[in-house]
Parts: sequence; C-alpha cells; structure tokens
Amino acid sequence: MKTAFRLLLYAYVFLFCFETITDFVGIDTPLKPFRLVGYLLALLGGVQILLKYRKFRREDVVDSFLAIIFLWGIILTTILIIPGWTNIYLFANYVTQAIPLYIVYIAMKKIPLDIKEYYRWMNILTVGVLINAAFMNFMYYYIGWYSRLSGFFDNANFAGVTIGVSMVYILHLILKERNILSLVNVLRAGIFAFLFMALLTTGSRAATIMPLFSIFLYLFIFSNMRVRIASSIILGGVLLFYSNKIYNSIYGESDEMKIVAIERISKMGSQDKVEDEDRVIVWQAGLMAGQESLFMGVGISQFQAHFSRWVYKIRSDFHNDSLSLHSTYFEILIEYGFIPFILFMIYVYFLLMKGVRMFYNTRGDYMKKTRSLQLVILITLLTYFLVAAFFLSPVTWFLLAANTKKNYILDESAIS
Repeated sequence: MKTAFRLLLYAYVFLFCFETITDFVGIDTPLKPFRLVGYLLALLGGVQILLKYRKFRREDVVDSFLAIIFLWGIILTTILIIPGWTNIYLFANYVTQAIPLYIVYIAMKKIPLDIKEYYRWMNILTVGVLINAAFMNFMYYYIGWYSRLSGFFDNANFAGVTIGVSMVYILHLILKERNILSLVNVLRAGIFAFLFMALLTTGSRAATIMPLFSIFLYLFIFSNMRVRIASSIILGGVLLFYSNKIYNSIYGESDEMKIVAIERISKMGSQDKVEDEDRVIVWQAGLMAGQESLFMGVGISQFQAHFSRWVYKIRSDFHNDSLSLHSTYFEILIEYGFIPFILFMIYVYFLLMKGVRMFYNTRGDYMKKTRSLQLVILITLLTYFLVAAFFLSPVTWFLLAANTKKNYILDESAIS
C-alpha cells in the first residue's frame, strides 16, 4: 500500500502541472486528471493513516489547526444557507477540492518516506514545469502571443510561483555539486535561464519578484563566499542576456520588444493613484465585507459569490464582477472570520519555526543543504500568501508538506 501511495504521488505531482489540460483539448469537465489522482491518493493516504499512522504526535497539533479552521468554515457557511446567503455550488466546489488536499497533506507528513523521495518529487515537478515553460516560451517568443501566459496551470500566479520554486531547486542542484562549473551544471544553468524566460511571460509581478527574493535568500544566507561569487556570475550572465528586453519592457513602445512581467513591475509605482490597482480595489471590497459581517466570516467562497455587492460601491465601473481576495491571509480573515484567521497565523508561525529548527538542528552536509532548500521554499510560499489566494492550490499543499516533513528516512546511499 505504501508503494502504491508513492507511485500515485509521483503521478499527482506531475499532473497538477497540467490543471487545464482537459480544457486545452476541448473537454469541459471538473474531473481533471490531477483531481482524479488526488481523490485516489487521499483515499489511499487516509486508509494508511487509519490503519498504521493514526497515533497523534506532538507535531500534529499545529496541522490540526487547519482541520479546525476548515470545519469552522464549513459550519459557518452551512448556517448561512438558511437565510439564502450561501451560493451552494461555489461552496460545494470548494469543499470537494479542499478535503482531498488536506488528507494528502497530512498523509505526506505522517507516512515515513526516504529523503530520496523528496528529490524525486522535485525532479518530477521540474519536468512538468519545463514542459509548461516550453509551451509558454513558444507561444510568447515565437508565436508572438504578447499577453499573460499560464501554460497548463490554472492561472498565471500559480504558474509563476511553481516556476519560481523550480528555479530555486535548479539553483540548489547547481550549488550542491562539488565542481560548480561542471558540464551538468552548465546544462542546469541553461534550464534555469529557460525557466526564467517562461517566468517573465506570466506577467505576475509577485511571482517574478518572489523567486529573485528566494534566490537572494538562498545565496547569501545558506552558502559560502565562493558559491556566492560563482552564482552571482551565472545570474549576472542571465540578466545581461535579457538586458535589451528588460530595457525595452520599461522604456520601449513595441510589444515585440517587451516582456509583460517587467513592464507591469515598472509601472507599479508610476500610476496616478495606487487605488487604481485591481488588487487594492479587491482588498478594499474585502475590508468592507469584513466590516459588514463584523469579521465573523461571510462564508467559504462567498466573497466571490457576492463580489459585486461590495466592489461596485468602491468602483462602479470595475471591469470584473467575480474575483477572489488575492491574498490567502485576507481570504481566511474575510471568509472564515477573525478566530480562524488567528488560528491560521499561529499555524504559519509554528510552521516557520519548525522549518528554522529543522535547519539549525540538522547535522551532516547532505541534509543541511536539503533543509536549507526546504526552508527557503517555505519562506517563499508563506510570503507569497500575502498577495495571492492559494488555499485551493494543490502545488501549495504539496510543497508545504514536502518542505516541512520531519520524519524523512536518511538512507546512506542517498548521500553518494
């Protein structure tokens, strides 16, 4: 059963890089391949937990906060059905997606797995991301589709953060080599540049900035001076290669010479009013919804269901009548309420402290480097929660579980 769980997890990691593949081939169905595998994985993981790993451990306390938060939201939203407030379709859609994600998250953390599994997962994820990157680069740089691209991911933000994580992982593999200028590292540097090209086509400002923050964090905190110098040369070469595109994205007029992400970043501080930003308008609407509910929660997915009720009071000409809150933290505060928000902040704090402790308490060069990568990815995700709603993203919960899992089995052959 454990082998079946491992194999299904491989398929799951690969397939959630292709969330919209059925839409691409003209099949309109909520039963996406990654969801079907996710349901099987949740069933198998849930059975294993009940049969072999049901013992409640000390580290399970923090993860149980997620269950409390989710249960609170379900009860709240169910109660709001009575006055006719709840959009039942959006509520049911959310619940049926969230439950398997949570079960898989818990199963990944409780079932003992070899540390080599972590690298297999990250390799599979990177392969899936590379296929997406090839498609995005082809569409943008060759076909000339000059708009925000997401490949086969659900949206550009999901694509951006997953590409960014893969870039940090590739950098980790480069720095892990004793001969940093080896032939295999030259190939990895090429993959890094290729992913960077795709990242820029997403047009996601946060997803473009966050990997740069992660890379800086990884280079200048978790590496020595020799590695910093060599990596700075590599990164400098990549930026130099794109310098013409970067300049024209900021100052040029031709779409052919622009990169959408850099163009959007360059305009962040040049607008006449910050209030014109879509994200700021959505957050203002969210604050209004929170005040209206006394921050007891408007219900799961109900901000999106009643979006126009609040947003048109701020901007009567707003171009969209259904958007999410674009912030995981804000989404929990407004839709779940103040108490679940406090529980979630406690969860985030202890998760971060756990990542820090695992890094500092780890001995041995191999695991130390692995824990440094995991800590950087964890910090990146938790920071990215500020500006994007990722509560229903499979890649989010996979990465949180994989990078905070404590009971990895260290096989001596993994070091060689």
